[in-house]
Amino acid sequence: MTAPERTSEDAYVSRMRPTFGYVMALTWLAQMGAIAWVIVADPVQANLIITAMASLGTIWSVGLSVLGIYVYRRSGDKRTSARRPER
Repeated sequence: MTAPERTSEDAYVSRMRPTFGYVMALTWLAQMGAIAWVIVADPVQANLIITAMASLGTIWSVGLSVLGIYVYRRSGDKRTSARRPER
């Protein structure tokens, strides 16, 4: 946890990173489930679905890169806090 997260009066500040990860996971699950359902239920539409998935690639790359930065930053925070004792 970073110093601003520790000293913040808002309790949600320290839970923002995990919430973003859960939202991304649920969004991905819903989207992939819908795509799988359409491919199974109406195989004729499969080509349209694959084209739509390609269009969503940019959105997912931005979202996943933000999530990656959050995870990387949190790992660094944990390493830093493990090196020095809490006061």
